[in-house]
Amino acid sequence: MNPLRPVRFLGRLALRPYRACLGVLAQAVRRALAWCRRVTRPVVSAAGAVKRLVLARPGDGTREAAARATRHQRLALRARRLEVAAAASAVTVGLAGGLLLPGSGQVVSEARASSSIAEGVSRPGAVDAPGAAPDAGSTANLDGSELPSGVVAPPLPRSTPTRIRIPQLGTDVEVFGALLGTDGGPPSPAEEDAMRAAWYSGGVAPGEQGPAILVGHLDTYTGPAAFAGLGQLQPGELIEIDREDGQTALFEVDSVEQYPKADFPDLRVYGAVDTPQLRLITCGGRWTADGGYDSNIVAYARLIGTITPPTAGQ
Repeated sequence: MNPLRPVRFLGRLALRPYRACLGVLAQAVRRALAWCRRVTRPVVSAAGAVKRLVLARPGDGTREAAARATRHQRLALRARRLEVAAAASAVTVGLAGGLLLPGSGQVVSEARASSSIAEGVSRPGAVDAPGAAPDAGSTANLDGSELPSGVVAPPLPRSTPTRIRIPQLGTDVEVFGALLGTDGGPPSPAEEDAMRAAWYSGGVAPGEQGPAILVGHLDTYTGPAAFAGLGQLQPGELIEIDREDGQTALFEVDSVEQYPKADFPDLRVYGAVDTPQLRLITCGGRWTADGGYDSNIVAYARLIGTITPPTAGQ
């Protein structure tokens, strides 16, 4: 008989409880690892996609192709939404006896980050009503009477906007007309036009019935642009827009909202309304080198009256 056999038997007998515990522990570890793989698989997949975009060599088309596909899909979806908005606009304004030309799609301004506000000079003139300039609570109507706070002035005839001023921000920039971009999106000023605001001339003019759309850059590589500080506007503050017919349309801010570009509310921004309104749009939110700003800032305002320039001798 092997003298070590009893020793091995006693050793196995002594370790039996621990071996059972180790088996249970090993099974628990295997289950935990399987659960972790199931949970992290989507994260790993997304991280791989991001890594492929970030590490793509310039010129190989990987990053550009991915960005182009996403933009085209987004614009196609937005175009379908705006077809509904345009149809609703035509019906609503037709019943009201006016004319509303269809609006446009997504507004994206891929400018660079900067925190300072563009400097400018405000130039308020005399209001149509005799006396002083209007404030947020007492506004001159087109016939010289006063409008109570919250009431919208009657619409103006169509006239091309030429300049926009926002006294609270020190904004005083030229406005130019533009049609939809080649990709079907709304006008967005080129880099050389960063200190000008683009008006969608295929839609409503400021002062007409409906939402007039003006788009401006927030900033550029070198500093603030036309709509710098737009997100700081407060309800009740005023916006002045000069027109070719010599009148200055006066708007009062109702609200300023920020929306993720992926959830931009097309119908709320571009949809039909039965009063003269204004939408000022720029970029906002978080900025990244690959994607630019991830949000849009929209200022909503309504027409409250007109301003006439002072005559000679006044």
